[in-house]
Order: sequence, then C-alpha cells, then structure tokens
Amino acid sequence: MKLVRLLVPFAIVFAVLQSFSYAQKFYPKDKFRYVSITAHSGSHIYTGDKLKEALNNGYGALSIKYGWQSGADTSSWEKYYGFPSYGIGVYGAGIGNPDILGNPNAVYGFISFPVFQTRKTVFAIETNLGLTYDLKPYDSETNPLNDAIGSKVSVYFSLNFNGTVWLNREVDLTYGFDLTHFSNGRTFTPNFGLNMAGLNIGMLYHFNRSQKSVDRSIKPSTLLDVRPDLPATSKDYRADRFKITLMQAIGTTQKHGTSDGKRYFNSSTSFEVGYKRTLKHTWLLGFDVLYDGSLAGDYPETSERVIYAIHPGYDFSFWKFDLRAQVGFYLGDNKGKGSFFMRPGLKYNFNDYLFAHLALKTTSKFAADWVEYGIGVTLWSK
Repeated sequence: MKLVRLLVPFAIVFAVLQSFSYAQKFYPKDKFRYVSITAHSGSHIYTGDKLKEALNNGYGALSIKYGWQSGADTSSWEKYYGFPSYGIGVYGAGIGNPDILGNPNAVYGFISFPVFQTRKTVFAIETNLGLTYDLKPYDSETNPLNDAIGSKVSVYFSLNFNGTVWLNREVDLTYGFDLTHFSNGRTFTPNFGLNMAGLNIGMLYHFNRSQKSVDRSIKPSTLLDVRPDLPATSKDYRADRFKITLMQAIGTTQKHGTSDGKRYFNSSTSFEVGYKRTLKHTWLLGFDVLYDGSLAGDYPETSERVIYAIHPGYDFSFWKFDLRAQVGFYLGDNKGKGSFFMRPGLKYNFNDYLFAHLALKTTSKFAADWVEYGIGVTLWSK
C-alpha cells in the first residue's frame, strides 16, 4: 500500500506530461530519457526540543525519477551547462516514529547540473523542489510532541551531490550525499522543520524515446543513442556586468510557540548590488528592511517590529532562473532571531528589468522564519 501511495501521484503527473508530449506542447522534445530508483538513509539535524527520541533512529527513503536530457539542439542554452538533466520525481520516507510524524511522501521537480566528468563518471549537483504530504502535524491534544511540523502538507527541498558511473550502454550506478528539508515556512506553527543529511545509492536506466519509431522489435537491428553525443562538460563566458535591483516581498506567518491560528503580516525590502562575473555566476551585496508582524506581543509599536540587515549572496543563473543563496547579518537589535539568517531562494527573470522572487528566510537556528513572495525591478545595469 505504501508503494501504491508513492506511485499514484507520479503516474498522474507522468500521464499529464505524456499527453502534452503528443500535443507537442510544454514538454521537452529532446529524445534522451531515463528512469532511476534511489535509496536514501541518514540522520536528522533537529533544532527543536520534543522529538529527539522519535528521531533517534534516523531515516530511510526511496525516490523514483523520470528525467530527460537535451543534446539534440546544440544551439540551446543547455550546452553552456554541460547538458543538465531535469524531470519529475516522487519520494517516500520513514523519518521516525510514524505515530508522531506520519510517513511522508513527496512529488517534486528536479534539475541536475554536471560539474566534472571523467571517461565513465559524471559528478553533478542536483536540486529538488516540491510538496511533501502524509505528514502527521502537531495537535495540542492528539500529537503534542510534534513541534517540527504544523501542517499536513509542507515544502520538500533537497540538494544532492552525486556521482554517476556508466556500467554499460543503458545502465548507470549512482551514489551521493544529500541534504533534505521539510518545512511550511512558518505558515503554520509549530514549525521547527525537519532537516536530514545522508547518503544515497541507486540505479539509472537510459533510453531513447524515438527508438520505437525507428525499430521497435525485440532485437532491433538499428539502435539509437541513449545519451547525448557531446560530453557533459560545462562551459562559461565572462560577463563583467554590474546591476542594482530593488525587491519587495510579503508573506504571512503564525507566531512561534502558538497554535491559535492567528496570522501576521511580514515584509522584506531588499536593495542589492550585483556583479555578474560570468553567464552563470553573480555575487551580491544587499541591504534589508524586514518587518515581522508576529513580534506584536513583545513589541507593541509598529516601528519596533522593523529589523535592519545586510546580506552577501550568490546567484547561479540558468535559462530565465537564478538559484539564490544568501547569508544575512542583523544590524542592531535582532529581536531574538539570532545574529544571522539564511535565505535560499529562486528568482525568475521576466526580462532584463522585472523579476519574481520566492525565498525562505530562516532564523540563526535554521528554523523557518517566513516565506517571501516578491517582485523586483532593475534600477540600473551596465
């Protein structure tokens, strides 16, 4: 039954994508495809107080992915990134005591960037982002120990540093180290979140979806390639551009340590100076004006809920997206949030002047502080 619950959402998403494929819309037209299955195991990095015994035995998980890799169109943006692979996946885990935590599953999208290659081995960095469900959330009467998750559905995020060894024409052995995070961004409390670190190992099978249109017999006399012709080596080019941007984000949260359902308004205003050294890499320095409405109980004046900070940061750019990583440091009173914060995020560039921003701001203990939904503009670029 657990396997069925894991595969049903994957089958639904796959069926939708296949229907798009037949319509030749919204679906990659490249012929290289693969299916992988991976086992994960490791330990928890827990910042709360009540779940230490429930998490003592670590976690185990299984993920199944359906991916595609470009290579047919050498004029596309993918060639500058070593032909990354991307697709959809499902994840099922036993993360601890199921009576307290549930048995979470996740549906997600992923993209994997090769960073180094030998003759038969590729090393890559992969990011996964989706939704986790089947969690058993906190309840003051029936589940008072779960101070990590306050909702049945949370965000699933994973970062995987992996290697792929080519065993033969179609099959690879995969292995790696991954970091996984479940959180609802303090949209519902309590929400210390769950952080996991561990190792993974799996198998990957390549195929060419155009094979059936050329020779679909059991023993085909004509075999098409199942991997891109060009090696997965990444290129980069100097850009040497400067940019000044202004971003405004908002969100809502509940207060730490409560479960009364009351919601508070939050705001993040960021002024950033960025140096785009190459097409892929941008370094940032920013100034933040942050407002946390959930501080109202301790700080009755609106002006007292404003916090100032600075942040260095880094953007990794591909297509119209930027993967963002920032570390912020508070200036003056941090209102009990600690001396610093983390801000992983995603930026989508509509054009050279307008972008959307989605990020998770954390506390110094890496618990979620709030989710930022923002829009930004470029004030100057040269």
